[in-house]
Amino acid sequence: MVDAALVVVPSKDYLPQRLGKEAWNLRYYVQMPDWMDCFVSVSDNWSIRDESFGGVQTQFYANDYLRFPGTPWPLDHGFPSVLALYRPFFFRALQALRTESPANAARWVGTLLHLVTDSGSPAHTLGVHGEMHVRMETWVDASRLDLVGYQPKLLGQTDETAAEGLAGRMNGLIEFSKQHAKRMLPLVQANNKAAVEPIETEVAVETAKVTADVVHTLLVLTARSKGTGTASLIARVSAPPVAGMEFVPAKLMLAGTNYSTLSEPLIETPKEYRASFVFHNLPAGSYQAIVERTGARPLVTGRLVLHPGRTLHVNRQLQPTDPAENLVRNPRFGIRWRGKSTPDSWHFDGPQDHWLPDTRDRVRDHWISDTIPVEGGKTYVAGYEAKPSSRTKVMLQWMVTHWKAIDRPLVVLRPGKTAPAGERFTAPPKAVYARFVVAGSSDPAKSVQEVFLTPKP
Repeated sequence: MVDAALVVVPSKDYLPQRLGKEAWNLRYYVQMPDWMDCFVSVSDNWSIRDESFGGVQTQFYANDYLRFPGTPWPLDHGFPSVLALYRPFFFRALQALRTESPANAARWVGTLLHLVTDSGSPAHTLGVHGEMHVRMETWVDASRLDLVGYQPKLLGQTDETAAEGLAGRMNGLIEFSKQHAKRMLPLVQANNKAAVEPIETEVAVETAKVTADVVHTLLVLTARSKGTGTASLIARVSAPPVAGMEFVPAKLMLAGTNYSTLSEPLIETPKEYRASFVFHNLPAGSYQAIVERTGARPLVTGRLVLHPGRTLHVNRQLQPTDPAENLVRNPRFGIRWRGKSTPDSWHFDGPQDHWLPDTRDRVRDHWISDTIPVEGGKTYVAGYEAKPSSRTKVMLQWMVTHWKAIDRPLVVLRPGKTAPAGERFTAPPKAVYARFVVAGSSDPAKSVQEVFLTPKP
């Protein structure tokens, strides 16, 4: 649907010029919400006659394009929860197109487009799951997804009216899809694919039209955004290397705002990560920046003053974590850009039972870290430093996917007096992620000083 929509975006919107190669990457970025809690690694392979070469070019955490102060909680984009997400992610996509690099902007736009296309899914509008859901989403005649001749509609002349227009357009799409879904369901249950295909294809065409409207509106509104009273910020950052995560970006957040962006590498070196952040069209004023990267201590800057019509250049160097190469994001719970009550890269999950090994105890209310990429069969050192008098349990959980834990009890960790004290664990062969679970409903920072997971050299 995204491919069909992009074909009819008017040439005067300058989509290829605005986003470059990232314009066509929207067909992948539209999956971003389905990548929640995933670590994304993109490889670029070249073949010249009998030679083949290439390697990892891009790495990022999908959550960095899914959570921000406007939506600080884990993203639930099912129906009807998705209805509350159109507005904040529409404004966030506008912001990214106005202020960030093409890669960062395209990923935020991709997240918004996922909310649009999922809402147009017949299975979503009726809440159908399982095999019936798969059939209702995949029985489409792709050869008929042709929008040639369609003129994308502008959803509004201003940001505000366009957000209202988007809500109205989505309500119409959902009703359109729901009525078609009611016709489809008995046919799907009867396994009548031939009868389902034309109905589902009609919905897919309408969803592609809405997608084209959204892309067109975003480009028109952001083309008009240049004006007086704005400034630019270019920040160079260096950070210690982390094995296997050489291309993972640093993240820059402006405290008290929705502004954030990820860095893009300047040069590849085994000794340190070097990259830059670029912001354009920021409102002039005074900001405090927070900079973080896996394996580095977070840095909070002094006030950065941006003057109208000028560019501020700054350089920052991040120091290694202690212990070195700590793979946990926000391990000391101090980064709270998304909101004061919740540490970034953590979320409260409860009530939900987790049974502890060799006991009859269970953990019901708990905090969970973002998933941490690991390699099955590799040895890691894990542990935590408790605060004085704390009796909170901290556990390590191995994951077979970003959403499914390996079928074994959580590992209860022993607290150490200092961060380097930890226990060695070999990741299960099928493990691709790990995560920490901190028992209790209270803010984890009240009972835990730091958690860590480091690869054993």
